[in-house]
Amino acid sequence: MQKKREKMRRRSGSEARRVLSLINKTGIERGQNAEDKVSRVFCRDRRAAWPAWLYGMRKGYPEEDRLGIDFMAETDLGLIPLQIKSSERGVSEFRAHPRYTDDIVVVVIKTGDTEEIVSTKVIGVLAQRRKDLANT
Repeated sequence: MQKKREKMRRRSGSEARRVLSLINKTGIERGQNAEDKVSRVFCRDRRAAWPAWLYGMRKGYPEEDRLGIDFMAETDLGLIPLQIKSSERGVSEFRAHPRYTDDIVVVVIKTGDTEEIVSTKVIGVLAQRRKDLANT
């Protein structure tokens, strides 16, 4: 009976690790999908739909990515770093991280968000940051 319990505990532990691994993988994929949506909307030539103050958007360079910057928005007031998250929980965890600074704008892109919604959300947070920069 003792051996059965030990075997169950071991199996339960390995199953729990497997489930956690799948959950983490799903979260990473959701995050990548959110970044891909932003790329589709902003890293193609669609400037006609952008506000005049937004000159361009590019993916963060590897050294920027290590600092938590997924994209850099080029604006009339300079560069604005942008972090894309797929959930509010991700935002909270990112803001709690020591590398986070208030200079990085964070936006949540959900799985069901259309390209129009993505555009509205991103331009909205960039417009707010731009307004904050103009007032300093």
